[in-house]
Amino acid sequence: STLTARDGLLDDQVTALWPDADGSLWIGTSQGLNRLRGHEMTAYTSRDGLPDDNILVLLRDREGSFWVGTERGVSRFENGRFALLPREPGPNPSVRALFEDAEGNLWIGTSGGGLGRLKDVPFTTLTRQDGLNNELVWSIFQDRDGVLWIGTDDGLHRLEGGRLTRYSAHDGMASTTVRAIAQDGEGTLWLGTYKGLHRFAGGRFHALQRRDGLPNDSIYSILPSRGGLWVGTAGGLARYADGRFTSWTRKDGLPEETVFSMLEEPDGSLGIGTRRGLARLRGSRIEAVGARDGGP
Repeated sequence: STLTARDGLLDDQVTALWPDADGSLWIGTSQGLNRLRGHEMTAYTSRDGLPDDNILVLLRDREGSFWVGTERGVSRFENGRFALLPREPGPNPSVRALFEDAEGNLWIGTSGGGLGRLKDVPFTTLTRQDGLNNELVWSIFQDRDGVLWIGTDDGLHRLEGGRLTRYSAHDGMASTTVRAIAQDGEGTLWLGTYKGLHRFAGGRFHALQRRDGLPNDSIYSILPSRGGLWVGTAGGLARYADGRFTSWTRKDGLPEETVFSMLEEPDGSLGIGTRRGLARLRGSRIEAVGARDGGP
């Protein structure tokens, strides 16, 4: 019921997904990068110029450059080749987050090196000296008002007009490890943490947890969709809509319950990256995914 190493994936652990305009799908795994285009599966590893085989995050920017964040740095894929950036942000080049803002700045969240920014010049960085309370940056997001939100291992930061504002347990956060940030169609900001899904309203956070129907409190990914949110957790997939959770676990056909990444397809089905391959949810059922059917 899944796309796995048997179908050509470099590894079953699917850590990142990126759908391209040409219909191909980039699949980041813990052992390298795959590109599924039609019925053809292509593999890229450190032998092809990647700084490391453990792929953590993917991004295609508005200029067409494709960025790959790995355990040992970030590289750009152009004209069939990978080029490592000449200068890595901070002392630890492990890249946990990539985000392009409305002005075309590329923001790079690192593990221990703070937040990097790239825009036609060498890196500039934000660290503890600039007001970050923690230099492990898990997530980056810009809301519809242009405010940049930065999720770290010890709290959330709001960057606006060059000023950093910090949010923590004092503001209602059940956990200050912010793995994912998203905004729904109504403009509400949501956080994925190790202790539930947090909704931000009135300057404070309200946590939704297992007691509210979430399959697991540890959240890896959030994907807004029409009328609700998809939530990837350590205990299955969830959809939050109309104030209620619906969940899918192994008993519903998921190959494994740790959901690292998700993508929504044009027909409304959902691609699901797990620790044991890539699955697809169509309607309410988990369906087969394979190179033979062109993938998600």
